[in-house]
Amino acid sequence: MTVSNMEESVKEEIQSCLCYTISVVITSVLIAIVTFKILVEFIKFLWPNLSFLFPHHHHVILDTRNLDPVPPVHDKEKRAKILKNDFSREKIPSDLDAILIGSGLGCLSTAVFLTRAGKKVLVLEQNAQAGGCLGTLNYNGYDFNLGLHLVTKAAVTPNISSRDIFDQLTAGAVEFHALDDKCTMLDTGAENGQLYSVNCKDFGTWGRHLMETFPQDKEAIQKYVDACWRILFGVFPVLLVKVLPYKLAKFLINWQVFDYVSNYQKWNHTSVRQFMDNYTGNEDLKRMITLLTGYFFPDPQPISMALLAPTQIVFASGYVYPYGGPEEIPYHAISQIQKSGSQVLVNARVTSILLDDAQKTAIGVVVKPKSGCQISIKAPLIISSTGVWNTYKSLLPESVVQAHPIMRDALASTSPPADSSAFFVFLAIHGTTEEMKLPQADYFFMKGPGDYEERYREYLNTPRDVILDDTESQERFEWTFLEFPTVRDPHAKIKYPGKSLCIAFGMVAWSWFAEWDTLSDSELDADAKHTEIENRFGERIYSSVLQRFPQLKGRVDYIKYTSPCRLAKHLNSHSGKLMGLDLNTQRMSLAAQAALRPETGLKGLYITGQDVVASGTQLAALGGMLTASKILGRNLVLEMEIQQRCSTATHKKHI
Repeated sequence: MTVSNMEESVKEEIQSCLCYTISVVITSVLIAIVTFKILVEFIKFLWPNLSFLFPHHHHVILDTRNLDPVPPVHDKEKRAKILKNDFSREKIPSDLDAILIGSGLGCLSTAVFLTRAGKKVLVLEQNAQAGGCLGTLNYNGYDFNLGLHLVTKAAVTPNISSRDIFDQLTAGAVEFHALDDKCTMLDTGAENGQLYSVNCKDFGTWGRHLMETFPQDKEAIQKYVDACWRILFGVFPVLLVKVLPYKLAKFLINWQVFDYVSNYQKWNHTSVRQFMDNYTGNEDLKRMITLLTGYFFPDPQPISMALLAPTQIVFASGYVYPYGGPEEIPYHAISQIQKSGSQVLVNARVTSILLDDAQKTAIGVVVKPKSGCQISIKAPLIISSTGVWNTYKSLLPESVVQAHPIMRDALASTSPPADSSAFFVFLAIHGTTEEMKLPQADYFFMKGPGDYEERYREYLNTPRDVILDDTESQERFEWTFLEFPTVRDPHAKIKYPGKSLCIAFGMVAWSWFAEWDTLSDSELDADAKHTEIENRFGERIYSSVLQRFPQLKGRVDYIKYTSPCRLAKHLNSHSGKLMGLDLNTQRMSLAAQAALRPETGLKGLYITGQDVVASGTQLAALGGMLTASKILGRNLVLEMEIQQRCSTATHKKHI
């Protein structure tokens, strides 16, 4: 080898070593950067969950053990100052930290915790009364509830019940009392008038009672009970994907990592009917198991096991009811909010969310008062409880929504509202509970032969006039709910002496009423065709009520029929829905659960309420708590759990 060749060889080796060294250095730097970013994200994720370890200037979680409930307030003027505080420019607090859109329990939950943390907030409600579905509809001097039929005793965490969350929101001001164990009755339309009862003392009792009712189907019931427990222990990915950074959650979902540690996705794609068909052909049993879906106004799609099983365990854990009625909860929650100088104002419809010039930050809202010109109000935080479809479709430009993966994916992974809604009938009855022998239990009428879910879909797809003309057929489909709220509330005897209230609703197709969607309440009253259709549907439901409770005949002092169009206006909801997004397979998927989170990806904008967790009053309150946690950088649920666990005293108000 010549000297020149040796030199070339040495140069090549040096170059090779240099390239290798550079590549090692670059790789090491990249690994260090990635590791650092992962570490930073991990600390950002972990830090709020350690908030219980550190002292805070503001004690957001109250010790409610020694707080006494207060009697319901009868003074209408005093209640109006809290629940019907009209919007005006002069009432807007200065130096706002946050504006909240809507006044349902999820929104009030977020507002309560933010104000306790020293934030000054403004809650804006489009209706004349705050409280969302916990508010009342006043007809002829009677206050009829829209939501919160029952409060479950079930635990949200090992040491926190739904009742504990309500105590936090109201500072323990609302008294609750226990209801009978047999909380629900089912009428399948049997010729002999047979009723099935549901025992809600606890889930074990629920299962045993079901086996006593259907002794020939014990094995099928046991299979279902076992599946409920397995599914409950496998739902943790639903919570995990909400608290993990969105990109990480999406990565884990796309790579099906959760499928290795949980069967949640499998159960989400297994309908209750598919599961039960493997073990029984008893249609009455299947209706008994699925009847509780009536509480959240079911989508006509098949009901998934992943949704029903955990709900079933919660449903069968016993119930309490607020003394004075559900409206006591928003009344006392708003009282808590006002203590900080914050405000909850009504007749204030938010028409849009204001953005900065770059359209990268939410900076305020545009409000249309009941009278006068639109007003722009600014704040560093905007929190919407109007639902993702209302918020992303109506309050923000489409270009902004499409530019943010969380918002874009939330719409893509959930379905538009299904063609199903509820038609309400409100009754005021002359006679006490004792005189009329009225039950405390809810009643479900699930009538019609065959596969009930299939019949439900056929019913919704049937022309309206065909449904209305079928008045006597034994084959007639029916899904009606009935309750007597005054039976549950001892205070009702003081509020309505010698009277009783009844609330019933039946499932209807929104398309039957869609032609009147744009009309106001007064315009609906003046529309002869709407009035005729409303009366015919109302009479159809009323006849079912009288068929089961003939003692009401001739004792009705007042009756009000309420079509979905009226509910849609009152709640600003798609298709007159009371429960946010439809609880179908798409909504319950991990992809949807990950995108339905407090943060939106747009700086300064957050979501709260039912769409953060799931439908229902108690889950809306929990959703509000999660949103407040995200904003404050604290895990309020964990802080409350630790406080409850460390407490040695027994909560004297617990039932």
